[in-house]
Amino acid sequence: MKNPYQRVGPEAFWKHAVASHSPFEIGGLWTPKYPVTPAMPIVTAGSCFAQHIGKALAARGYAWHNAETAPPMLDEETARRFNHGIFSFRTGNIYTTRMLRQWLEQAHGEAEPMWEAWEDGKGRVFDPLRPTIEPGGFASEDEMRAAREVTYGAIRRAVQTAGVFIFTLGLTESWANAATGQEYASCPGTSAGSYDPEAHVFVNHRVDAIQADLEAALAILNRANPDLKVLLTVSPVPLTATASGQHVLTATSYSKSVLRAVAGMAAQDHDWVDYFPSYEIITAPPYRGMFFEPNQRSVTAHGVDFVMRNFFADQAAAFGKEIARESRAREAARQGCRSAGGGQERRRGLRGGDAQCLRLTGSAFTATAISARSSARSMRGCCRSWKVDWRSGARRARRFGGFGSRAVASCPTRRRSRPLPRCAAMGRKPWGPAISTPSCSTPRGCASATWCWRCSATRPPMAWFRRR
Repeated sequence: MKNPYQRVGPEAFWKHAVASHSPFEIGGLWTPKYPVTPAMPIVTAGSCFAQHIGKALAARGYAWHNAETAPPMLDEETARRFNHGIFSFRTGNIYTTRMLRQWLEQAHGEAEPMWEAWEDGKGRVFDPLRPTIEPGGFASEDEMRAAREVTYGAIRRAVQTAGVFIFTLGLTESWANAATGQEYASCPGTSAGSYDPEAHVFVNHRVDAIQADLEAALAILNRANPDLKVLLTVSPVPLTATASGQHVLTATSYSKSVLRAVAGMAAQDHDWVDYFPSYEIITAPPYRGMFFEPNQRSVTAHGVDFVMRNFFADQAAAFGKEIARESRAREAARQGCRSAGGGQERRRGLRGGDAQCLRLTGSAFTATAISARSSARSMRGCCRSWKVDWRSGARRARRFGGFGSRAVASCPTRRRSRPLPRCAAMGRKPWGPAISTPSCSTPRGCASATWCWRCSATRPPMAWFRRR
């Protein structure tokens, strides 16, 4: 052997791997460390490109996990306007690793929240950590705090129950409070608030600071869920504007280069952290900018689809048998759930489409529990469990749909319905009669109508009580 390059494959040479192929034929850009299967709850957070990843995964039947669902009375358009269903929790864009660390530390009680609020002079209040999530702002600072506490809870639940956490790094530039160091989601005075040169400071993070913040965030995730896998990406979307004093093009190059380096080092240092090259697929020279809109900044839908095709192709190349086996099991569970639940659905006058299998969609909103004992043997207890278990494909339900009915759960393992006493978990005041099945896998067999981290139940809207 004359040199080490004689032992590497054709993918290591630009001429054979890139130049001799059409851009659409370039493949094998990623060798994943672990499988991402359809049943694993997937949490997405980060910059604006992360929302495209979450949407694409959900469209392909993957278990994208929405930990902070919209109130049931909101239509889809209004829910998205209030930033529900865009990321896995209602944080809005998290552009920097410092912001990610900030959210995780405060959500997990490792740092005290800094309750700064921005007012618009009309009595409306905006949250500096996410100023765009509430159109028109909050009515009061108390309302803003209460909403943020809900999001803290959603982050905790998402991290504890997720199989994969996908985070997209977006920016190195940020704005912070000069006195407290709390970082903002955007510059004061742009989307909300007012800029004060004495109170607000511009920061363009360096490699060492970004790496330290990312490592701290990864440590929190690992402590909260030791089985969690993390997948990092870098947003290909250029900066809208820069306050660094540089040209926006060179500022973008600096920002993306630093973020790419940090993401690569994290993937090298941890076997449970991986990097997916969505940034390279969109911006690399062979693609000639074809995936950008005419403004040369926004990524087209075709570009997002091309990125995700590469994602699924590389996953299939590495773990195709495992993913195919699970897909077949999920399809069998779907068919079994439909056949097992059909009789009860007809007796209750429900349409078949109303009772979707919780194992597959997490959106079964009927009063009927649907079981697939013959084809879903890995499910512990009741198919309508509130418990989240990515190994069996179960996902958290909101509550039994039709909040106006007196429906109680029909547990197929007991073959009867049974209302139980109110939940006393955590000693919190219950907001209604508990609806539970003692055979289900939730701790204490409890699915109280009050929020409880033990059973993941949430308080229903007041209309539920009025109709009862």
